[in-house]
Amino acid sequence: KSTGVSNDTSLATASQQSQINKKQPVEAVVIQIASYMSHEHAKRGMIHFEEALSDITPPVILQIEEPVINNGSTYFRISTIPMIPLEARTACNNMKKKQIGCILRPLQ
Repeated sequence: KSTGVSNDTSLATASQQSQINKKQPVEAVVIQIASYMSHEHAKRGMIHFEEALSDITPPVILQIEEPVINNGSTYFRISTIPMIPLEARTACNNMKKKQIGCILRPLQ
């Protein structure tokens, strides 16, 4: 015999899932480690930092960014590939423990 009360919880579950899906996306950041005025220096710096950071957690993948021109000067930045902010903060803090300066930048 039907009691008139629905035991169907799929609507509540769908509603809850909808709320979960509405969370704001996480904005990725990069960790900038160094900036050089020549591509050759940046390549040498990259080798140095790859060795120095080979055991860092979380692991980082380095890149030389496209040249940035600022006030007529060209700069080649060494940075990580995009990371989620929490991992980037942890990695940067671990870099600082190795005496390697770093800054977090939003993707440009």
